[in-house]
Amino acid sequence: MTMHNAASPIQMVGDMFSIDDGPCLLLPVSFRLNLNSLALVFLGRVFIRNDFGKKALGNEAIMIEYIRLMMAKHPDLCCVFLCCVGTFLLSKSFSHSKPSITQPQPWPTSFLPHFSTTIDFPYGDLDPLEDIVQQHEVAFIMFYAPWCAKSRELRWQFEQAAKFIGNKVKFISINCWWPAGQCRHRYSFYSYPHLYVKLQLLELFTYQGIPAAEHIVAFLDSFLRPMTYIASHTQLVEFLTKADTTVVGYFNMSSSNTSDYNQFYYASLRILANDPYNNIPFGVITSRHIASVYKVITSSPTIMLSRSIKDTLVYPGNSNFTTSEIVKWIFKHKQENIVEWIVHSGMKTLNLNKHIKQGPTVILFTAIDPIAGPNLYSNILREVALDYFNCDNKDKVDEIIKNSIYMRWRSIQSKSKQRSNCTKFWSSQETEQDKKCCLSVVVHDFQQQSQKHNVCDVCISNLMNRYEHCGFGIPLSSLSLNPAKLRPTNTHYCQNMVINYNTLSRISACCGSHETDDIMTHLGRPVDLYVKTGHQKHVQHMCNILRLNRLQGYQNTINHKLSSLKQEKFGDFTGLGCRTNKTVNFIAMDLKYHKVFATRLGVGKEGSLVLVDDRNEANYIMKKEFIKNNIVKFISNFTNNELRPDLRSSSSSTLSGSIAGKHQLISEVTTDSFQDIVLHKSKDVVLYYYTSWCGFCTAFSHTFLAVARYFQDEHNVVFARINADKNDLPWQYKGSSFPSIVIFPANRKSYSSTYPDDLPKTIPNLVNFVLRHAQKAVKMKAGLKMCSKNCISRNRQSALKLIMYLQKELVGLKSKAQDLEKYIEKLKVKVKLKEGRRDVEKETCSVVNLLKSKVEMLMGYLLVLRTRINRKTTHVQSAKMLRMRLLGNVGQIEKKDMAAILDHHERHVTQKLKKMTMLKL
Repeated sequence: MTMHNAASPIQMVGDMFSIDDGPCLLLPVSFRLNLNSLALVFLGRVFIRNDFGKKALGNEAIMIEYIRLMMAKHPDLCCVFLCCVGTFLLSKSFSHSKPSITQPQPWPTSFLPHFSTTIDFPYGDLDPLEDIVQQHEVAFIMFYAPWCAKSRELRWQFEQAAKFIGNKVKFISINCWWPAGQCRHRYSFYSYPHLYVKLQLLELFTYQGIPAAEHIVAFLDSFLRPMTYIASHTQLVEFLTKADTTVVGYFNMSSSNTSDYNQFYYASLRILANDPYNNIPFGVITSRHIASVYKVITSSPTIMLSRSIKDTLVYPGNSNFTTSEIVKWIFKHKQENIVEWIVHSGMKTLNLNKHIKQGPTVILFTAIDPIAGPNLYSNILREVALDYFNCDNKDKVDEIIKNSIYMRWRSIQSKSKQRSNCTKFWSSQETEQDKKCCLSVVVHDFQQQSQKHNVCDVCISNLMNRYEHCGFGIPLSSLSLNPAKLRPTNTHYCQNMVINYNTLSRISACCGSHETDDIMTHLGRPVDLYVKTGHQKHVQHMCNILRLNRLQGYQNTINHKLSSLKQEKFGDFTGLGCRTNKTVNFIAMDLKYHKVFATRLGVGKEGSLVLVDDRNEANYIMKKEFIKNNIVKFISNFTNNELRPDLRSSSSSTLSGSIAGKHQLISEVTTDSFQDIVLHKSKDVVLYYYTSWCGFCTAFSHTFLAVARYFQDEHNVVFARINADKNDLPWQYKGSSFPSIVIFPANRKSYSSTYPDDLPKTIPNLVNFVLRHAQKAVKMKAGLKMCSKNCISRNRQSALKLIMYLQKELVGLKSKAQDLEKYIEKLKVKVKLKEGRRDVEKETCSVVNLLKSKVEMLMGYLLVLRTRINRKTTHVQSAKMLRMRLLGNVGQIEKKDMAAILDHHERHVTQKLKKMTMLKL
């Protein structure tokens, strides 16, 4: 039995690391030695630290030497070692989480100022919302994101509206972006801010109007009073006149059942929230006498839909009297507004495009002032449009126009009176505030059991801060008003005092006794404070409206030229919209918040009128005064094709960065200068279309400037640019995309060429594009400019060789030309001969035809002669036979004579036959 020696620890290590040769053998020798040394040191350290290594080896040097031998024997161990080490380091690096380098999100703060009357929920709470609505009945809610720029912009408008109408509507702002808030979990908004109106026991109504204080106030004021109570026939006529579609409901309020009225009320809220600007007014009639004016109203409840041009409809009695059914019926049968307001909410829509695509559209640009009453410009345009669409010349439409004129005149008079009243009111308020700030105080005397009590007007005067003294933060006890001294008397009593020994601040109290019944009751019933001071509060309210308008930037100017009471008749214009295939639509847009549309169409002042013809890509601006007569002429001229399109043109300027000198590097083209610069006959013009909002245009401008600098010495090439966003051009010269390059060649302007879209806009490509379409002289100069001296000498030599070759070719061509000339002369002679022969042939043909007719005639004559000859021959023979019989023997002389006669006769006939034969041939 063979005994094997026990393996030593060193051999065990060698066996443990012995593997087959692998791809690591392809490494360079120096790199392998370095790796081997690193692996050797590492493995040596590992084995020495191990207890087994210490016992087995006992010496570090022995192990290192052994590992070196193993590495020399198996160099592929380095690959295994490096893979293991790399895997170990990567696992360790990914197993440990990196520390966060982002700052934690800060806690939200109040979105509105601390002195705001608006309730703010920065943490997105929704639980207190229902309690607030129960207390205040109506709440206006803004869901915002604190980082949103539109939310920050709306914040000031929201606060202004809260100051104006906050006593009637509670304003609430909720942070719907805070991740832990209830609002974020309940609602999923894709944009901010969102505005809603919340009523008790009703759903949220979305506000879709302009996010401005005056528009919010007008919407909420209409939302608080969505229906108009009609108490007289005059009010009914005015109510039916102010809109193209109106809804009137008749309800018998003496009945205890008000469910039908509630459904009608909810329907008015839904329609108001749907479109605040093209709203359908709701009116309520409770008087049977007023309802009897319209025979269609027979019972309660009854809903009547009145339309300005179409017939009046009544809500069917067999339908359910619910909010949804009423709203559905109104939207189905309503008449579109003659002049429709187009209001954009700040997001991309197709509202304006929808109207323009329908046909030619008249657009009125005027500022919508919703809290200042009806817009006078839109009323005038509506009156013109009603006459334009009055196809059947109805008296009803004429009556609406007449009432509208009267209401417009009365509105102007009311605004003028309101302005004068507010001027007086503000002056009186300012005078009183300059002197004092007063407060009414009731001083009770509980010792005297009487119905009388003292009412004191306490006024504080502060000479230093006259507008900051109106906060009554002083306790009533510090006013030194002694009730014992101010017991009821029949006379008024005044008392002056000083506040805290301050000589600049004084208090005056004027008191008098009043009966309790005089203040608390009136004619046996309690007196409402609003009724008692209704006139003063109404004046103050209207003045606050005027002040809010001024604060929002409205001019509040009154154009008294619009207050004419004359109802003009325009003859053929009445019903013109039904007699032409160029019927126009009428819309109105807000000039204050949507001025960009007016600027884009080339207008900008109040009452501007523009007619847009999308089909013919033309715009027409009414440049005359905004009166009915001019509007009618403007529309009639368009119908008769008597208007010229208006093109916008910006002020001309040179391109910044152009070089100094006589020759301008790049010319700035406008609509007015397009004809003189671009369509110049003797120059090649390279036109660059750009816009201010085009990002690619900014990057391409440097390339275009470099190419223009390259051609700066060539005066027959003009580089120009045009701002296509501010300058209108005829349709054949408009740019299709931006940036775009179009070259207009000299003397061939109609053969303009556009730079290819699929070709990169680089300097070499653009230079080649210009040279391809430029004049020959420009190409020659450009070629000389690009060539060096060696290039020019080589071109000269090649040009000389080409000239010599061309000269030889020219000599050969000249000889060939002479030969051709001789050959052409011969051909000409032949042609002449052929032409002569053709003439002879023509004459011969005519003679032959004539001879043919003669030959045919002679042939007939010949036949006649032959018959005669035959007859005479027979006669002669018969005569000979007869003579021979009679005479018997005839002498020789007689025979000879007869034979001579016959021969002569035969020769004569034969000659005639020959002649006739020749003529026939």
